Amino acid sequence: MRHSATFVLALAVLCGQAHGQQKARVAKTSPTTTSTYTSPSTSSSASPPAANDQGLSAILARLEQARTLAKAGQLDEAATHYVWAWRQISKLGPEQVASRDMTMGRELTALAHDSQDAKKKLVELRDAAAEPVTGGSATPEQIREWVVLNTVVGEGERTLDWFDRQKKRSDAQASFRTIEWALVPMLERRNRWSDVLVVLGDPSARLDEGLQTIDKARKAKAKEKGGAAQSTGDALDAAIEATRVTSVRTYAALLGSNQQPAAERFARGAIEADPGPAMKMGLVDAALRVGKAVTAHGAWLSEAEVAGADVTKLRQRWSDAMKVAAAPHH
Repeated sequence: MRHSATFVLALAVLCGQAHGQQKARVAKTSPTTTSTYTSPSTSSSASPPAANDQGLSAILARLEQARTLAKAGQLDEAATHYVWAWRQISKLGPEQVASRDMTMGRELTALAHDSQDAKKKLVELRDAAAEPVTGGSATPEQIREWVVLNTVVGEGERTLDWFDRQKKRSDAQASFRTIEWALVPMLERRNRWSDVLVVLGDPSARLDEGLQTIDKARKAKAKEKGGAAQSTGDALDAAIEATRVTSVRTYAALLGSNQQPAAERFARGAIEADPGPAMKMGLVDAALRVGKAVTAHGAWLSEAEVAGADVTKLRQRWSDAMKVAAAPHH
């Protein structure tokens, strides 16, 4: 586990540095274009197989070489090294693979954006990852890899097409959870709210799951001291934020799919679980995005304001939406 943790940390630092440099390069060469890549949120409780320092060091060294080449503008050659590293990491354990999927996507997206030759190599990598998916034998982790690479090469529609073929399968939920980070934003942009609920799963169950994760993280934080307390504190903050984001998206999807009574029940449960201003403001914003402002939202904003939040802009949006809703329609 020491090798695994060291590798994951080193990969995150290395890729973070590369992302900053490549982001600057993209901005310089094409100021009006931005990447739509969003890092997947992944976790793995399984212990990866042991990997020796030499093998891990070789991968990190190759990634460093790829980063140097990309910085120098030698993008095609950089892509060769990135592809090699990607494939080598696939042979490691689930923790390292998850870290790769989370950290390397932005680098590869920038590379594909800047060089057609590099993109061709990344498309070949994606096509190889597609084989178990199209063959019906892919694990959730293999599906996540394919989806990451779809996003990298700018072909997210492939992911949506796959989702449309799979969404009625009773065993598809586990796969959807690993690519929720990619599916939900695409479905939201298309106002496919019922399908957002398909991906998120049962609203009450997801909220309960989030609360259990928060409770576990809070108990872990209470037991730790010093640096370990900081780490568990970060885990608690992450659990609270993840639960809030999922709750806001669920509320929007329920409203967007015209399930108002279910949305009201869900919102009450979410606010009871997290009565802070961030949750209330997030829920109001979600309702406004789907055009479902109601009087109760004003009270939520007032409560958030009393708690110290600046609700000025959000209140104005809500007030404008209420006026539109009250206006006579011809």
